[in-house]
Amino acid sequence: MNRILVLLVVLLAALAIPAAPAQLGATAAVFAGETLILGHQDGAVSLGSGVKARVFGPRAAIFRLAVQPHGDLLACASREGVALISRGSGKVLMRMASAQSPLAFTADGRTLVTTLRNGRGIQRWRVRPNGQATVSGADRRIGRVWDISSDGTLVAAAKGEWEIRLWSVAPARSLRTIKNGGMWGGITNVRFSPDGRVVLLMGSTISKPPDGVVVPYDTATGKELGYCTVGNTSTNAAVSPDRALVAAVGELEGEAALSVSSLSGGYKWGQNVFTQENRVPLGMSPVVTFSPDSTTLVTAGSGQPTRLWDAQSGTLKGTP
Repeated sequence: MNRILVLLVVLLAALAIPAAPAQLGATAAVFAGETLILGHQDGAVSLGSGVKARVFGPRAAIFRLAVQPHGDLLACASREGVALISRGSGKVLMRMASAQSPLAFTADGRTLVTTLRNGRGIQRWRVRPNGQATVSGADRRIGRVWDISSDGTLVAAAKGEWEIRLWSVAPARSLRTIKNGGMWGGITNVRFSPDGRVVLLMGSTISKPPDGVVVPYDTATGKELGYCTVGNTSTNAAVSPDRALVAAVGELEGEAALSVSSLSGGYKWGQNVFTQENRVPLGMSPVVTFSPDSTTLVTAGSGQPTRLWDAQSGTLKGTP
């Protein structure tokens, strides 16, 4: 009898434990018009209106998303490769094992530019309306790819530890080299602005303790436009579509801090948005992106809630 009571107590205690969240933290985010689309650590994608579709295996986090202009397709990238899915139905239409992130559609939506599987060079895919795609070209001269502009026309590639080289995509042609001045401990990440007119170089100073820095450059001239700081090392950043703001996430004493500045470097506001207990795993940068109208900032991360912030004031708007 006593053993039965003990079993009942254990069972009731187990039932009282709160259930794990049904949806893991987002590891990628993109807007399709006003709809926020999220890629998750468990290989699924949230398409808006509560619709969630399985794209990859449960351990293949989605690192990057790209929306097809004038079409229904969504390109999703993980360590398993790239998949093209229908935004309407969530159905996987094609898998590209030889491709990986970064990736972007061209403005007409007919070509998808992806990085080669080894990260060194790009592939161009001709995309048909039914979601099938064939390789139309590739270039390995570009080297290690940091980022591809959202219209698929520019590539930022590594050139040593402290420099990047900008390339055009079609035809593949070296445009210019951007050097960070040799004052950092190496580049940690690179991101284009939504219109491709600005490229952000992220890293840290060689001071002790180091400062995380984000420096925006004009892609047409290579001119430095400002200087932003965040934490001890910067891991991800985004430029608002109106090119007024830079939002950067950096690591600070085991936590990820968010800092929002003007493009020229004037500090606006900041928050600690990720806790040490639920910090983003190594190799998975926290998500930071702006809405198309530049008024809302989205932050997210593995094991973290997705948050919406007023981009100008830093007021928390809530969650999607």
